[in-house]
Amino acid sequence: MIKIEDEFDVPCPPSEAWRLIEDVNRFATCIPTLIEYRIVDDTHIEGRVGVRLGLVPVSSRISIDIVERSAPRCIKALGVSYLGEAVAKPGSKPGAAGLSRDSVGTLDIHIDLRDGEGGGTRVKYVAGVEAEGRLRRIYEMLIKTKVP
Repeated sequence: MIKIEDEFDVPCPPSEAWRLIEDVNRFATCIPTLIEYRIVDDTHIEGRVGVRLGLVPVSSRISIDIVERSAPRCIKALGVSYLGEAVAKPGSKPGAAGLSRDSVGTLDIHIDLRDGEGGGTRVKYVAGVEAEGRLRRIYEMLIKTKVP
């Protein structure tokens, strides 16, 4: 699994920080590389993520469900990225790098809020991406370009 992790402090109590991330519109902005999204309901987001691979833009459709809300401390979401749709040619044999249109990656997003110093909040963010086979190599390459 490829992981993007970070911890940081925000100058508000966990209850205020919670109000920000439990709002599905604001939670959507926590999805790495999100370029557009649509709120389906209070637990489901659909949209597109995108990055540049050198000079080549690559984007894929995503579908994400918030699967746990443990107020005011934790929110978790699981989803799917349909990268195969973006890199494989429609109606043909496997396209770029041998990928088929149904090649997908899974997404796992977890945000934890803890008491921080001085009444603030310590936020821990973990986003994981899992892909198999040839798609895994493409994901690794995409993530490496975005790490800095």
